[in-house]
Formats: sequence, C-alpha cells, structure tokens
Amino acid sequence: IDDYTPYGDGAYDAAEQLYNELDLGASEDGDGVALLISLDDRDFATYAHGAKAEEIFSDAVQQDLEQYFLDNFGNDDWYGGFSDFVSGCEWYLQHVAEGGEAGVPVHNEVEISDSTQEDTADDSFSLGGAFGLSLLISCVAALIVCMVFRSQMKSVRTQTTANQYVGNGGLNLTLSRDIYRYTSQKRRQIPRNDNNNNSTGGGHGGAGFSGSISHTSSSGHGRSGKF
Repeated sequence: IDDYTPYGDGAYDAAEQLYNELDLGASEDGDGVALLISLDDRDFATYAHGAKAEEIFSDAVQQDLEQYFLDNFGNDDWYGGFSDFVSGCEWYLQHVAEGGEAGVPVHNEVEISDSTQEDTADDSFSLGGAFGLSLLISCVAALIVCMVFRSQMKSVRTQTTANQYVGNGGLNLTLSRDIYRYTSQKRRQIPRNDNNNNSTGGGHGGAGFSGSISHTSSSGHGRSGKF
C-alpha cells in the first residue's frame, strides 16, 4: 500500500486489519502469514494469524525472515523482496513438515553430497589447469618482450646529488606561495525510531534499516519496522 494511516496507527495495524478484512489465510482458523509494505514512509510489517501459523512463525522466526527481504526493499526491489519472503516462509513450512521444531529460527544451509563435491573438484581442477597453462604462456611471452626492450635501452646510473639535474644557469627561485584549495565535509543522517511498542529487536541488512518491533494482538502477532 502507499500509506498505512487509513488502516491504523502503524504498518502492523494495517497488516492486521487488511488480513482480516480480506479474509486471508487457509483452514477454518484462517492460518497464514503476511508481509505488508507502506511506501510513503518506507514501513514494513509481518503478521501471523491462526494457531498453526503463530506456532510456526513465532516472533523469532519472523525476525529471522527479515534478512530475506529487507535488503531488497532497501534497494527498492519490491518483487525480489516479496519473492524472497515467500521462499523463506516455504522453507520454514517444509522444515516443520519434515520434523523440525516449530517456531525456532534456523539457518537455511544446503548440504552438498559427496558425489557433488567430487564433480566440483574435478571441474575446478580442469578449469584451474587450463587457467594456469594460459597464465604461464602469457608470462613467458611478456618476459621475452621485456627482455627485447631492455636490450634496446641505454645504460643509465642513478645520481647521488641533484647537480646533474640543474641547468647551467643554476636555480633561481623567484616566487613561493602556499595555496589553500578547499575543505570537504561529510554528513550522515541518523534515522529516527518514533515507535513506542512492545520490544525492539536487532536489525538486519537494508538501506536505512536499524531495527524492528514486535507486536501482539488478540488475533495474531507480528513485527514492524522501516526499510
């Protein structure tokens, strides 16, 4: 949305109201998790509704999900941010479906099988060998060229005094000046956080993003902040 103010006092209120007004979610409880952004003031909010959704997408998990989309939003990549949020939610749902503990933030690490590691090693060796051979040929060619140029140069010696570099008339200094050029100054704006809700969480990446706040209401819970 462009502006959250028609829906409440903050982005979280807007997310909660729109979720319920639009009758979003699955099952009889309307289980689901939503992400809302308000573009005018660059606010975001996540909202989990329903017993199952609130169990899986705890406050800690929602905070962990922020690292999936805030960097995109900070660069005005709206599609990429929502796409990464959906991917993160999908991973947590699959994690719980496979027996993982609900509501506990975990890192999405992809394990590489032994066969994949062997294939990768073979490919790296082949690529490294070709690169090394081409580098060796280039170095030999460059060495030959440098030796040819060196053989054509006249021999010179470094002088220990400046006499050899001064003309026959000597040095006559007629003017000496100190010139002041300019002064550079850099300023950095410190973002304000005027929200006074429940608790403050740590920040993740994203241009201008410094932290997020957790919320709990009668119909669900979530987080909000700026990007």
